[in-house]
Amino acid sequence: MPPSKKKNPKPPSVLFATPECAPLVKTGGLGDVSAALPAALHAQGIDVRVLLPGYPAVKAADPKAAELASFKVLGHKVRLLDSKLASGVPLIVVDAPELYERLGGPYQQDSGADWEDNAMRFGVLSLAAAILGTQVSPLAWRPDVVHCNDWPTALAPVYLAFAAERHAASLLTVHNLAFQGVLPYAETAKLELPAESLGMEGLEFYGQVSFLKGGLVYADAINTVSPTYAREIQTAELGFGLDGVLRSRAKHLSGILNGIDMALWNPETDPWIPSRYGVATLDRKAANKRALKARLGLAGSDDVPLAAIVSRLTHQKGIDVLVDALPRLARIPVQVAIVGAGEHALVDRIRAARVRHPDHLGTTARRPSHTPPAASWIPWWTTGAIRRRIPASSCASSAPMRWSRRWSAPWPRGAMALIGRACRSTA
Repeated sequence: MPPSKKKNPKPPSVLFATPECAPLVKTGGLGDVSAALPAALHAQGIDVRVLLPGYPAVKAADPKAAELASFKVLGHKVRLLDSKLASGVPLIVVDAPELYERLGGPYQQDSGADWEDNAMRFGVLSLAAAILGTQVSPLAWRPDVVHCNDWPTALAPVYLAFAAERHAASLLTVHNLAFQGVLPYAETAKLELPAESLGMEGLEFYGQVSFLKGGLVYADAINTVSPTYAREIQTAELGFGLDGVLRSRAKHLSGILNGIDMALWNPETDPWIPSRYGVATLDRKAANKRALKARLGLAGSDDVPLAAIVSRLTHQKGIDVLVDALPRLARIPVQVAIVGAGEHALVDRIRAARVRHPDHLGTTARRPSHTPPAASWIPWWTTGAIRRRIPASSCASSAPMRWSRRWSAPWPRGAMALIGRACRSTA
């Protein structure tokens, strides 16, 4: 008799816990991944649901979201709301107004200062994720895997590791090791963490606590955004004090290269760009460049290469290196576009450089604010409009990063990094 055919195993169910998800809330690449990866898993038949705090923009996107459950988490009343992302992926909103419903960003006030209660805000998010992965969950649905992302959800593996009941496996993805959720030790008093998790072999980090370290120690599996980055973060140079922990968990650490949505990042069909183009119609791209230069106030011949960067304006991104290189770039000549929001000192330096080099630097650099400005050609620096118009208009990408996790920007393949040498020479 022929061998019997094995039935296809049931695909795993996944709770994707994240502090941000584009386009609802986004400060960087994590927001993009949190939208794209669950959608890709969902398309493959995996039962994935996203868990996201109930920030104002999240609740405003679905004001009629029904309540799934209500329970107490670390002393706070939490309602779970039933919603959906634009991709159709189910979204579970963690509604705790006193923690999440406030003006400003997910991690910081508009002034740039961290929210003083971040330990509680993301302790609640982490514990809510862990509870949904246990038998005491208020929901009938149970995930096989709780997938956590960066330090704001990194306590979930800690809570799961010490759960008395049967629980889901935990996966922690490190998108950026530089952000570790390091907080005063006293902040743990209200987080209901087991005492044995707080020592040197757990969350303790040079006299403080690190949410991310806790997740790295207790997660069943760890992955990051590329095989190269997985190797780099195990070195003293790029391990940010956690390289020893990562080397000790090397058997559980892997890197998977980030990808892009080829349907979304398609200049032949993209509704956000003024002039659509393809391989056979590259001449049409010139109209996009002219529109961008007009918006940024850049004069001069269109034959001058335009290098652009859309980024958080932080020390890590090397924006100051780019600004210092502007006199050399102007002599090449190269024009530069810098678009983003971030550290106040860097924004001030960019604006000053714009005054000194008005024909070679165009920028919309601004201090962080999560209250959108008045309507304009670029409505907001993290929206689809600016993120897709910049690569569709420029000749090259600018990436003067002090350390690089991977190359994942959605720029046309083969784009030349024209300013790389100048940036390195001034570093």
